[in-house]
Amino acid sequence: MQASDRQWTMTRPGCSPAAAESRSPDDRQGLEADPDGSSRQLRALFDRLPAMVFSAAMDCDRTLLLVSDGCEPLTGRTAAELIGPPARTLAELIHPDDRARVLAAVQWAAAEGCPYQVDYRLLHADGGARPVRERGDLVDAGTDAARVAGLVLDRGAGADGAPPPALIDRPETCRGAVAGRESADKLRQVQKMEVIGLLAGGVAHDFNNILSVILGYAAMALAAIGDTNPAVRRDLDQIQQAGLRARDLVRQILDFCHHAEERVQPLRPQRIVREVVKMLRSSFPATIEIVPRLAAAEGSVLADPSQLHQVLMNLCTNALHAMKEGGELTIGLERVTLAGGEATPGLEHLEPGPYLCLSVRDTGCGIPAEIRERIFEPFFTTKGEGEGTGLGLAVVQGIVVAHRGAVSVNSRPGEGTEVRVYLPELVTEAPPAEAETEGELPTGTESILVIDDEPGVGLVLERFLQTLGYTVETFTDSPRAFETYARDVHAWDLVLTDMTMPRFTGLAISRAMLALRPDQPIIICTGYSDSIDQDRARAEGIRALLAKPVALDTLARAVRRALDNGPPAPAPA
Repeated sequence: MQASDRQWTMTRPGCSPAAAESRSPDDRQGLEADPDGSSRQLRALFDRLPAMVFSAAMDCDRTLLLVSDGCEPLTGRTAAELIGPPARTLAELIHPDDRARVLAAVQWAAAEGCPYQVDYRLLHADGGARPVRERGDLVDAGTDAARVAGLVLDRGAGADGAPPPALIDRPETCRGAVAGRESADKLRQVQKMEVIGLLAGGVAHDFNNILSVILGYAAMALAAIGDTNPAVRRDLDQIQQAGLRARDLVRQILDFCHHAEERVQPLRPQRIVREVVKMLRSSFPATIEIVPRLAAAEGSVLADPSQLHQVLMNLCTNALHAMKEGGELTIGLERVTLAGGEATPGLEHLEPGPYLCLSVRDTGCGIPAEIRERIFEPFFTTKGEGEGTGLGLAVVQGIVVAHRGAVSVNSRPGEGTEVRVYLPELVTEAPPAEAETEGELPTGTESILVIDDEPGVGLVLERFLQTLGYTVETFTDSPRAFETYARDVHAWDLVLTDMTMPRFTGLAISRAMLALRPDQPIIICTGYSDSIDQDRARAEGIRALLAKPVALDTLARAVRRALDNGPPAPAPA
């Protein structure tokens, strides 16, 4: 067949298949008028494709409106035979065993308004069947001219003439494809967060070593200069304050990435609130005014401090995103009594009794009513790409529910949002926070072995301990330190070792030392490690586990307690 002899037939927009069959030759000539030749070029391009290009009506059997010459190898019929009159349907060309699911899949995709892909067998005029893959989409959806346009590709027959397994072959075609893409996106987001968590641990270890040196020398310089040079002292104070803010930020990153040790204990939330407020003032822009309102200063709850910290940080971060032009962020803590069966959404399941209510209120853009019910859904977010994961409020709700509490949200567009977190109040008060003892630091004259692979950190610890009166020997090589220790296990009254070191970790070297001398007092310092926590350290016979950077007063008291007290009691079963 020559190109000039090829017959193309299509309907006008809104024309039915029956009308297409009844068109006069004059109508066809009008449809095929092609002043600039673009239609001829397009036809030639379609006819050269190794596939069947088609357009079909949105009736049950998909009456063919247009078909390319690529149909002939697949069906054994010419385009003219398929278009008619009378016009053939795609349904009658599909193998009877595949017909119902193909049509259902296409109609489902059309209803969902998305492209589809389906594999099936196409009947050939020679009596055989060809395995094909059809890809298509709905054109001019929602109008009288709505139709299906697509491409049918030959997939090659299997050994028994049956098609290879279909990629998409159920009525759930479109939904499965879309859900699959969304699931893949969510999985990638989770994987990104896992990678961020791993990076946070590694960065925290190295960064805390750096902060140990900065804060250590700043503290020693402040002690040495005293009040002799006020200008230099102010400079050193600024260095120290910046280092402390960096230390707090590293701890918050670890809390967010779930690297903090999880422990449920009686605590007073106002301490967490004050820590968060301090951190926010150092990290939020100056356009955000932070107002703490702590009415229930003495109330206690049973909670994990790191998770409670994360709840507040997530809520405050959401509030920040809602106030891009600035505003007021109010963090409240109050005691409330619930009667049970509350009408407020989110509080219906709470038992009657006393609760502490943490609240975060912003003066931002508010939450539209149509999405308010979805804000706790994982991965749901109204932030732009790269601005959030959609996990903040989902994590908040998960933590609060695990603590037998509840979350309520009150918001109006343009008026801001208030999120209230209800936690059951403890009848028995939590023990007061251990106050830092004022006055002179505890000192001593004992001998201490220091092991840290970072020379700067080891030198800071050595200087700290010497300032307190102790005799110190420092090693940066853990195998050499153990060899020296093994020659005289009673030469040192206490061992202070880093956790993460080449060849021997702090835990490994501690086990070896305790095997030689079971009563050896040992303290482990760690910039970050997920292989040890307080309970495991106690179980291993370690007297104390300190987080870097270690302040002088913290080190002084930990060393004195380790020397004066016996081995740690085993953790309760």
